[in-house]
Amino acid sequence: MDLSLIQTHLDNFVDTWKGWNNVFTGLNGFLNLFLGGDAAPINGISSTWDAFKDLQSSK
Repeated sequence: MDLSLIQTHLDNFVDTWKGWNNVFTGLNGFLNLFLGGDAAPINGISSTWDAFKDLQSSK
């Protein structure tokens, strides 16, 4: 295995995790529309969602 192949694998690994970060960030924004704030249609889940957001932002 040469160095260029190793670099390619590392780049793919980084790109994959950046992509997953974009997915979860988008999901976070979408769900925040429904679960966050007083105008949210589902207020019972709001505290659970806030705990999840705190966990995600700590990383």
